[in-house]
Amino acid sequence: MREPSVSVIMPVYNVAPFVLGAVESVLSQSWAELELIIVDDGSTDGTAAEIAKIDDPRIALTHIEHSGVSQARNAALRVLAQAEACATQESCAKVAQTLVCAAAVGNRYSSDVQETRGPISNRPQVTNLPHNRYIAFLDGDDLWVPGVVRRQIEFLEANPSVVLSFASMKTIDERGRALGRSIQGCNGPLGFAELLTDDVIGTGAVVMRRELVHTVGLFDEELQRGSDHDYWLRVALAYPGGLFGFPEAGLLCRQRAGQLSADWRLKEQAWNQLLAKMLRLAPVESAKVAARAAANINRALAAIAYENGELRSALHLFRRALKRAPWFLTCDTRTWLLGAALLSASLLPSRIHQWAEQRFRTARAYLT
Repeated sequence: MREPSVSVIMPVYNVAPFVLGAVESVLSQSWAELELIIVDDGSTDGTAAEIAKIDDPRIALTHIEHSGVSQARNAALRVLAQAEACATQESCAKVAQTLVCAAAVGNRYSSDVQETRGPISNRPQVTNLPHNRYIAFLDGDDLWVPGVVRRQIEFLEANPSVVLSFASMKTIDERGRALGRSIQGCNGPLGFAELLTDDVIGTGAVVMRRELVHTVGLFDEELQRGSDHDYWLRVALAYPGGLFGFPEAGLLCRQRAGQLSADWRLKEQAWNQLLAKMLRLAPVESAKVAARAAANINRALAAIAYENGELRSALHLFRRALKRAPWFLTCDTRTWLLGAALLSASLLPSRIHQWAEQRFRTARAYLT
């Protein structure tokens, strides 16, 4: 029996030193029925030349003008929609009609609830699509752990009610050395409220059913950042109980100097935009956890500011987090670790603080 196929989407932008490793981590997976769609988002550093060194029929490379990771992922999803249309229709007229439908999907980002359509959770769900295909994601500077795709697809095959699975992830530096931090996803189902409170899904750790492109749409290109978090939230609304997390690490996420994730101000702006959207899209569900979610994101912002050496901003953000949901935060080890680091930086001599910081850094597991 033929294995269900998985399409891996890899957006790349100026990742020439890392892209070969990322590609190899995909092609070396034990899952045989696999294709890799690489979208070069206008790279200028020779990324495409590095990819050209790999001779493998499972790779498809396309180029777009530099426009952002959401646009790059959507470009690949549109390619898949068109390919599916051509493969499942029997006449040119039907193909043309399906491509029109694919274009309509390509323009739907579920950016709000409009009068002409109901909430996303009330939309019809599509099942039993041809070839039972899956979609996975990996950024061009990250790495997959061997066997991660097989483990997740086999789980999805055995659990038809689950539409999206995700593994945990660990961080590495530019040389591939472990940084001693991890984002622990979860061990079991994940709902909308938990996901809005704490974004524990790394995009490169996701394997999802292809039907989600039909029912949920594409990534929201109007969001400055956090379009992946937005997408998982929309999936959680459309499929309650349909997200499942594994505690085992499946993704090695590379931390590099100059990444946007190191700018807490941009992250704060993106969060405010995302929360405003969720309050429109799912007002009741979002309002219930808005305070806890705000507390958690402010703690994460404080951690970023602290690591950037902005102690005053870090203290301000940490106090703001505690005001929003003090009891919720005090039950989390991450709060105590970050609080100890901030207290140490504020009161102890620099040499002693640096010694303590080395120990705090390896123990922290907050989201950045």
